[in-house]
Amino acid sequence: MFIIINNMLEYINLVLIFLLTCSLVISLILFKKNYEKDIQEQDDMLVKLFNQINKNDDFLKSSDLKNKEKLEEIITKNTNDLGENKGFMVENRKFLFENTGLIDGVVTRLDTRLDTTEKFEDLTYDDIKNKQSNIFKKILSMKLLGQEKPTTDSTTDSTTDSTTDSTTDSTTDSTPNLNPNHIDYRLQHTDIDCVETVLPRSNCTSIGQELYSITTEPSGNGMKCTGESTLCVAGDGNIPRDTDCVETVLPRYNCTSIGQELYSITTEPSGNGIKCTGESTLCVAGDGNTTAETDCVETTADRSTCKYVGQNLYSITNRSSGNGKKCTGEKTLCVAGDGNIPRDCEELTKKTNNCKYIGEDLHIIISQPLNGGSPCKGISKLCVAGNGRISKSATASDCVAHISDRKDCKRIGQNRFIILKPASDGGAQCRMPPDPDVYKCKKGEGNIPH
Repeated sequence: MFIIINNMLEYINLVLIFLLTCSLVISLILFKKNYEKDIQEQDDMLVKLFNQINKNDDFLKSSDLKNKEKLEEIITKNTNDLGENKGFMVENRKFLFENTGLIDGVVTRLDTRLDTTEKFEDLTYDDIKNKQSNIFKKILSMKLLGQEKPTTDSTTDSTTDSTTDSTTDSTTDSTPNLNPNHIDYRLQHTDIDCVETVLPRSNCTSIGQELYSITTEPSGNGMKCTGESTLCVAGDGNIPRDTDCVETVLPRYNCTSIGQELYSITTEPSGNGIKCTGESTLCVAGDGNTTAETDCVETTADRSTCKYVGQNLYSITNRSSGNGKKCTGEKTLCVAGDGNIPRDCEELTKKTNNCKYIGEDLHIIISQPLNGGSPCKGISKLCVAGNGRISKSATASDCVAHISDRKDCKRIGQNRFIILKPASDGGAQCRMPPDPDVYKCKKGEGNIPH
């Protein structure tokens, strides 16, 4: 029997080994297929990526080619425009030399014996017009001397030089055009440079004096103004470098009326001079020739006007003099809680040996917070039997009271002092607090809005 069982176990082991081997082979095959599938997907992704990169390269190459062609087109156009401008400059230079030669020829050949101002004051308008016409005809009939050819710049290219020389020669050999109806406006434009001046600081006579000025405003392509405002300061010219303040306070016997100003500044300080330190000094009753008997005028502002702790609410508008009514007020300073000044909660918790009756609250609030001051943080602490003067054998017939927490407040005026069980059978009565409002709910406590 034992041998049969062993043989069966061997067969079972062989079957299990065979099944395990098959499972491993199947797992390897499945793993290989999944691996090959992942590799194929990655290869496809790489192919797509390389194709996109090639497309981007082609697009960038075509864009660069288009931009290059546009740039070459712009450069060619700018080069042509530069050549045209260069030609205009040479042409203007040619006309300049022509006009110079023309003026020289007219001056050389003009009949100096002709007196155009002879008896000018006796001529009529028609006579003057006829004389001007005759003189102009004489100028037109003159044969002018040949003009000197202008020398062109060596940097001008050969094509421009040859054109300029041939044009100049033809113009020089022929009689210049003096037709009064023909005017060349190209040489009439005038460029005026800015004329500006900055005077030396030795000319200063007062602080803030302007030294910079523009005599002639620029026009056309003339040179622009480059200067800027230049002001005199202490120490320039006749201005003292450091001027001390000169101030005066007249004696009170000079007073002739109440409110008269005794303080004055004769010279304002400048530079590093000593600054003025005086302040307004007004005459009051009794000073000088003012009335001798004057009642005191004093005021104490309401505490609702307080803005900071220590602010003095008491002020004297006019002091008493002679037999006038004396001032009776005194300094009144603002404290926390006045006006808009915040006031923190002030509270106290007494020790249990002060207990006098069951339910007495040892936590006392001296003053509630105001204007956003810090809230009260203490909690109610009630006396029980055995505390202070309370007997340990006190029965349950004593009054039992409770003071609820401020966070439980739901409405303004809600009483937090709650008697849970009134005194009976001669037990100690609950004593209400001296100020009933102490335990009433206020704004900002519990669910009550501010």
